Amino acid sequence: MMFDILMALPARIYNFLLALFLSSLSVYLFIHSGDIARDNAFDERVVQQTIVGGGVIIFLFFSRFQSVAGKFLKVLAYLLVGGAVVYMTADMQDKTLMVILRGIAGLVVAFGLFSFVSFTYFKNRDDDLKKNGWKLEAKSSGVSIDADEDTSFFVINFSAHNPHTGKDLLFKSEKLNFNPSDKLLDDQLFTVYVDRKNPKKYCFDEDAFSNLKQW
Repeated sequence: MMFDILMALPARIYNFLLALFLSSLSVYLFIHSGDIARDNAFDERVVQQTIVGGGVIIFLFFSRFQSVAGKFLKVLAYLLVGGAVVYMTADMQDKTLMVILRGIAGLVVAFGLFSFVSFTYFKNRDDDLKKNGWKLEAKSSGVSIDADEDTSFFVINFSAHNPHTGKDLLFKSEKLNFNPSDKLLDDQLFTVYVDRKNPKKYCFDEDAFSNLKQW
């Protein structure tokens, strides 16, 4: 329940609350870094650097960005995690464990790079649709549930008439982690950008569904 509420928040508010929580936790741990170092036989300076660096990496990992620069910061977090694992396993005696940990770190870095490339591709595609595609007004035709064994999402179905071709087209929203039914008006229109050659390629504005979130 709490996770759903957090994910329904606008990205700026979510990022602010995440930064506030991690900053408070980091300050608390930093104040007690001396005790942590003595209890675990670590160097206090290393503990302090780990607290600060770890806080930054965790923030980048769990923050929500919708810009290319923001996504790049998340990739940076993946690279930092990979580099940290390689550094910390440099003197590890158990070579098998070292290979396993470095393999996992490599997968984390690869996932981060793949996510960034995918985001950049779709963002460029959406920008091209908004610039060169047809701009249509779509009307909601209901909300459906897209579910699998572990998760379920809500999807808004749309229909629109294309005056350029005389055809009626069907669209679906992105997967939403909240039920928009209560705030979705019967006559509410949403702008959709459609590829002129392939109507299966389309996109909505990035914040098209933000006002439908439940508070």
